[in-house]
Amino acid sequence: MLYVGCGVCRNVVPLYCAGQYYPHVPMFVNSGSSGVICPLCGPLPPVFTCTICCTTQLLYVQGMALPSWNGSAGPSTLAPVVNAPLNTISNEVNSMLHDVARDAVKELAKSAIHELFQSNWFASTA
Repeated sequence: MLYVGCGVCRNVVPLYCAGQYYPHVPMFVNSGSSGVICPLCGPLPPVFTCTICCTTQLLYVQGMALPSWNGSAGPSTLAPVVNAPLNTISNEVNSMLHDVARDAVKELAKSAIHELFQSNWFASTA
């Protein structure tokens, strides 16, 4: 079962799909090589809207490429996703989400540093 942690209100909820292309009964989604996958809809966009605070965020599944966003053109918050058994204790899920969020921040820092050096920013400021 996939759990997602809201990057804004920090609530943890199971990840469901109620239909992207046509409405269907809410179903648990699975993780796949391309992100999250609904058994009926197929691959889903890496976007999550928190059911508690209604904030739209980008999903981040550990081990997958970071979703890209265009500044103000889309969500600016990451929502980490973990795969855990159905009856996992909430403290364990929170710990797993913390680890995934930490990995996401490391990946974001690496890509920002790489882009900084590739853009010749240092040469233009000297």
